[in-house]
Amino acid sequence: MSTNPGALHDDITIEANPAGYRQLLEWAEGFGSERRWAVEFGRHVAGGLERFLLAEGEHVVRVPPKLMAAERRAARGFGKSDAIDALAIARAALREPSLPQARVDGPERELALLVEYRDQLVADHTRITRRLRWLLHDLDPTLEPPLRSLSNLAKLERLGRRLQRLEPSTQVRLCRDSVTLLKDLVRRSDALKREILGLVRQVAPALLEIVGCGPLIAARIAGDIGAIDRFASDAHLASYCGISPLQASSGKHQRHRLSRQGNRKLNRALPHRAHPGTHPPRSPRLHRPPHQRRQDPPRSPPRP
Repeated sequence: MSTNPGALHDDITIEANPAGYRQLLEWAEGFGSERRWAVEFGRHVAGGLERFLLAEGEHVVRVPPKLMAAERRAARGFGKSDAIDALAIARAALREPSLPQARVDGPERELALLVEYRDQLVADHTRITRRLRWLLHDLDPTLEPPLRSLSNLAKLERLGRRLQRLEPSTQVRLCRDSVTLLKDLVRRSDALKREILGLVRQVAPALLEIVGCGPLIAARIAGDIGAIDRFASDAHLASYCGISPLQASSGKHQRHRLSRQGNRKLNRALPHRAHPGTHPPRSPRLHRPPHQRRQDPPRSPPRP
């Protein structure tokens, strides 16, 4: 971009690899030492370029994709290409001076990756479970396991032994293969949960002390928020989480509504953590093992 705001001065097309990033930096150095890079905020798309520029000491800001839509609508020409997107990103960065600055990812990024991968394994487990239940019910309704039992390794082993005693057929083979896949997914999910718990204890141990905040929810909060100092105020953080109320007033009627913006996965994790804290404290009797509860005297006299 030239000194005339919004005017295109020159452009370049590079390959998305370290050699291409180096070529881009050398091209940009020809325009002077004072520069600011604007990168579309999509880690899976521009993460490599962003990390390279930060390692070189460059100033990088992140442009949310929603800001580019307004620039495309305001453009005199129509169409969609990488060059058009790059120009929209640059103009959005000029229009918005308070964009978040990019920074080197810390251990919170590892938490986000682990939680995201485990969520994918859980989704695969749910999909295979639904298909297996349909096959078992069609094969023999008595084989259909109880609800939530297909996440238990012992019950999966028992189901596998029952299937082995049936007469071989294509449907029985598919059921046995599904049981094998489910056992593998359960083991991998449990291993990831243990790894996540150990990392959360290092990164954000205070979250685990909150009632109702387990390792998975704590990892989602810590991983998606990242370094807390990247938010200028509590209001910025609330807006990012999608929990800040929005004005919905008209005339003399003053009211607010819930926001549908922000990080929706983080927004979903926060109520899961908050709801247990709104309940009254549980009875001390419920915090003891079941065999000790049975030794307590009845809380009310027996009915005649």
